[in-house]
Amino acid sequence: MRCYGIDIGTTFLTVYSNEKKGVVQRLRHEGRISEWAEQFIAQLEDDEEVFFTGKGGVDLSKHTNIPFAEESTVLAEAIKNIALFKSKDGKVMDIGASSLTLYQIKNGKISDISENSLCAAGTGLFLEEQAERLQLTDEESIKETSILTPPLIATRCTVFAKSDLIHHQQEGRSREEVWSGLCKSLSVSAVNTLFKGAEVYGDVFLIGGVTKNEEVLKWLKSNYPKANWIVDKESPVFIAKGASFLQGCSKKHISLIEGINSDFPDRMPPLKLLKSRYPIFKNPDIDRFGNEVRVHKELKKEQKVLLGMDIGSTSTKLAAIDLETKEPLFDLYRKTAGEPIKAATDIFSGVQDILEGLDVEISAFGTTGSGRKMVGEIFHADVIVNEITAHGGATGHFYPEVETIFEIGGQDAKYIALKNGRVSDVNMNYVCAAGTGSFVEEQVRKLGFSLFEVGEITKNIAPPITSDRCTVFMEQDLRAILKKGFQKEEALSSVLYSVIKNYLNRVVGNRPISEKIFFQGATARNIGLVAAIENLLDKEVIVSPFCHVMGGIGAAIIAGERNFGKKSKFNLQKSMSIEFEASTEICKLCTNYCRVNHIVVNGGEKLSWGYQCGRDSSSTRRKEILEYKSFENRDSMFFNNETPEKKYKDISVLSETPEKKYKDISVLSETPE
Repeated sequence: MRCYGIDIGTTFLTVYSNEKKGVVQRLRHEGRISEWAEQFIAQLEDDEEVFFTGKGGVDLSKHTNIPFAEESTVLAEAIKNIALFKSKDGKVMDIGASSLTLYQIKNGKISDISENSLCAAGTGLFLEEQAERLQLTDEESIKETSILTPPLIATRCTVFAKSDLIHHQQEGRSREEVWSGLCKSLSVSAVNTLFKGAEVYGDVFLIGGVTKNEEVLKWLKSNYPKANWIVDKESPVFIAKGASFLQGCSKKHISLIEGINSDFPDRMPPLKLLKSRYPIFKNPDIDRFGNEVRVHKELKKEQKVLLGMDIGSTSTKLAAIDLETKEPLFDLYRKTAGEPIKAATDIFSGVQDILEGLDVEISAFGTTGSGRKMVGEIFHADVIVNEITAHGGATGHFYPEVETIFEIGGQDAKYIALKNGRVSDVNMNYVCAAGTGSFVEEQVRKLGFSLFEVGEITKNIAPPITSDRCTVFMEQDLRAILKKGFQKEEALSSVLYSVIKNYLNRVVGNRPISEKIFFQGATARNIGLVAAIENLLDKEVIVSPFCHVMGGIGAAIIAGERNFGKKSKFNLQKSMSIEFEASTEICKLCTNYCRVNHIVVNGGEKLSWGYQCGRDSSSTRRKEILEYKSFENRDSMFFNNETPEKKYKDISVLSETPEKKYKDISVLSETPE
């Protein structure tokens, strides 16, 4: 049998000949699969056969009459023909461009399969994206380094990984150190995804394109030494090799259906507003510290004001409001740039310029956002409040009729439901930043546009449909549609739709959405995103002229309420000249390996944060969360068939009365008053 096994993956296309016992073609298909197929089939001899597998082979099989099989079927055939392990038991771990799959092999057959979700963390495309950011060549990115203690880098999302790359490079880490950290983190992410906490041991045969990366292989072997990691020269093309053992279709029986090259993406509705209200934003001035400054109302001498600062992963904002009326007086905005303390100091310097000579009293200062605790403690905020409470409080104060808030920030996104001006339900993104502003900003820059012109250049465009499941796949789709001849403006419009669809799928889900949606966060200044929400939901979207600083306004309002009648701890003069020394360490008390940050303020006050277990900085032991014991006990009883009497005989809880059980916390005898 002269058969070509063709594996068409997310990025690569591999052709393996069982007659020649090797790869005859391996290339990046760049989305032009149909065009390649016509050329390849035309060159075949009449008795040569073809068999398809891989994600890109399904539709092509329908166009050509060439048989197709899923990777699991192909792998099962390969196992019959190729000696994988010394015994007939083991595991096959496939690390592809966009997929992770673990096959359990028992008695030479596949007994179980586990896969990754719709996230590309831990896959080849993820690694490729970061290599491009670090400007590594293909050869540099696959070589093993001599780095033994690389920095820890998040691999749960490309957006978070990018933030870590920036932070480590600002600390002076080399490209090689950062790359080694990425490869190490990817190896851990892939194993955690597939093994789900189980011990890794025995024969593990690695396949997929990532097996060419020597640095990833180094960390797999180092991190999981109990496993016997098996890699051979054909590991990257193993699935295509397996397909070549199957019965294919000969050239004389291949039928090229008309229209094989006519695939054209469907389009989304045009980005235009029909129902929604969109404000006119006041153009900012740029002060001498580089802050964007907007003054909304003239300040008076001896006026009492409240300050609220929202320290986000991407930007830092401060809002000043009147103590009595809660009217916004002015706001400042700047990029955080990985240095939240410096960003806060620069904004305070800008505030001092605005208040110069007015003898204004700052009655209270509150912080919110991802950097709220650090900045709040260093600058002595009166209130440190989470973003949900801040955004919900501000919206409920100014727009009491609103029931649904969409808040999309730089790296996080939140859904907030309000009832009578109070937060009644909330959800946010956890491990994916695809539906956030940071991804939009990055694509705008890559396409050569200014962030401020996005709304205008995407107006009325009906873009092609692209993926919304992950930033990696979104970006891959963008490249594909640009190569098909679409304009950059159309590609950017696709980004806006993809971000909103991801947000709706991952954050909102099946939660209720009122007829009017309040959209806030700096991303709400992009009218294209507003239009995407309206088109996808057919609902009115309301945008406040203060949408980008609503978190800061909420923090200011809450600070005023909680600090009422007290003198503020915040001192503006001291905040402009604060000095600090920063350091980091890795906590090794458990397998969290938390990156703990330490700061010494003005040579005296010491602060630290970053303990995932919640322990105090002075404690030398991991803090145990006792509530988790209930789940551990349940699992143990279920899987070990234990009775409650047997399970708890040593801890004597079954015979305890409620009064005895809870005698130390005194809750049963307490009245509500």
